[in-house]
Amino acid sequence: MSDLVVSLTTIPSRVDTLGDFLAGLERQTLTPDRVELYVPRRYKKRKLGRLRKQDVPAAFEVIECEDMGPATKILPALTRHAPDTRLVYCDDDKVYPPDWLARLAAQGDRYPRACIADEVMSVATQAYRMHATGEDRVGLAERLRRRIAGTNLPPEFCVVAGFGGVLVKPRFFDALVQDIPDVVWTVDDVWLSACLARTGTPIVWTGRADGARAGNIVREGAKVGRRRDALIRYAYKGYDRDSANDYAVRYAIEHLGVWRRFRAARNSAAS
Repeated sequence: MSDLVVSLTTIPSRVDTLGDFLAGLERQTLTPDRVELYVPRRYKKRKLGRLRKQDVPAAFEVIECEDMGPATKILPALTRHAPDTRLVYCDDDKVYPPDWLARLAAQGDRYPRACIADEVMSVATQAYRMHATGEDRVGLAERLRRRIAGTNLPPEFCVVAGFGGVLVKPRFFDALVQDIPDVVWTVDDVWLSACLARTGTPIVWTGRADGARAGNIVREGAKVGRRRDALIRYAYKGYDRDSANDYAVRYAIEHLGVWRRFRAARNSAAS
């Protein structure tokens, strides 16, 4: 069996809550072989400051890398590990339930050639200003209902959500995944999902129970992931999170050749 590696990134202001994340990992019924924390040498958003390795809990293997936005949680790991290594990427502001890793790994064993995700979204139903036909929407709703059985989800309409935890292998991606475009780098879920669709990698939902979702780490009554310096609040070159997702979907359709059954908004992504 290949190694099971948990991969994530963080920002300096969240170092004080990494212990909460680790506490969730320590309660897992399946123990990962390694927990890798990818830390940019220099953040694109310069106001974030610098992270000191000595402030990070010892349980993490800290690896310095280029800042690739939120996709820093997985892109450097894809080039660092063997093609069949099981990589679970996730967010640093969550506490995951005890059966989380075991759930992902079990589905990974059943579907070794598929990406496994605890949270799956639809290109058509997300607020990306995409417009499917009425017939498409009916068919899509039916196919999404079938996910409860853990069946394969066609990658042409799926967006996997990193906050829930996603199991991938480096072999699922081609080299293009590392060439994340400007603006698109601010919203990793769309880019990574489009790259999976590009290689024809199927997506399998874990079939988790409604009460088995990841919990938010909270400080002083507020979610850590919603702090002022969080990327979710960041506007880059006039693109906030929603418009960046819109741009990323249109870019994927026009430049990666995926999700073309869904009609993009009139304003096409810049070439």
